[in-house]
Amino acid sequence: MAIALALGLVEAVALILARPALEMLYLSEQYAAATTDAQRATFLAAGEAVWATFHGTAFHVGYNIFSIYFLIVSLVMLRSNIFGRVTAYLGLLRAGDRSLPLDPFHRTFGDMEHPGCPKALPAG
Repeated sequence: MAIALALGLVEAVALILARPALEMLYLSEQYAAATTDAQRATFLAAGEAVWATFHGTAFHVGYNIFSIYFLIVSLVMLRSNIFGRVTAYLGLLRAGDRSLPLDPFHRTFGDMEHPGCPKALPAG
């Protein structure tokens, strides 16, 4: 269970580091305050670059480590008398389906070119 805890903490840190929310907020404010088309294009390009890095290594490592975490915790739950077997089996099921793209923003290593994933924001 200590390994699962360590993996869960690594996943949490990786996911927090991968989220570009504050960077996008800053770029959005700068884009709204821009007075020329050149300034807007600069902030739009920067936003697209930040968005592209969102689906980078930290995101994928965190996402896949969490699948391993789910698997370990569910296996421990199966051996425990505290949790019901249904709960443990649902955890195992969830650990397995985390490798499937649940929506366009959750891609896995084997599915980097999922047809529903946004490529880049259209200009203008």
